[in-house]
Amino acid sequence: MYDMTADYQWFKDNRDKIIAEHIGERVVIQNKEVKGYYKTDAEAVEAMKPTPLGEFIVQRCLSKDNDIEYYYTGRYSFA
Repeated sequence: MYDMTADYQWFKDNRDKIIAEHIGERVVIQNKEVKGYYKTDAEAVEAMKPTPLGEFIVQRCLSKDNDIEYYYTGRYSFA
């Protein structure tokens, strides 16, 4: 089973290296591996077809100081 949390933690741990030269783009990560960089979320998701949604993550390439984390749980979301 795919572990989205592990990929997100890997992104956070390696953020500076992953986003270098890609500020403002989107990065697709699957199984602690960068699959590609794209200009929009839609392009990133399209590039991952036919991989089902929920088996990869798309992250904005922003420094930690400029990023916002969103938490979703059940029927509530916290920003």
